[in-house]
Amino acid sequence: MVSKIVSLIEKNKKLNLSSKSLKKAFNKAQLFGPLGKDFKIIISLIGDVKNKNYKISKKEMGIFIGIVIYVLNPFDLIPDITPLTGLLDDTAIITWGVKRFQKTLDEYKEWKEKSPLY
Repeated sequence: MVSKIVSLIEKNKKLNLSSKSLKKAFNKAQLFGPLGKDFKIIISLIGDVKNKNYKISKKEMGIFIGIVIYVLNPFDLIPDITPLTGLLDDTAIITWGVKRFQKTLDEYKEWKEKSPLY
């Protein structure tokens, strides 16, 4: 399953997210319980990179954008209209992204805590 999800992300990594989409994703984060906090960090990171407040590699940015696009897509691997199980694939992809890019996310959180902008 993860390989299919990664494939979808790779196909979408050139896509961009609007501020409206980021807000929608931020609101959806509450559905993921404790994992929602990590998802919000990914969303925040994307916003800061887009606003040129923070830098990460293009590959990382593409994958983070792909994760958010995947989660926002109601007709992904397991459609979100399917109660409970519809969020399983979304949970899996967020978990994969957090584990795969833990160092990047930790560095971002540290920067965010120290940044005079916030």
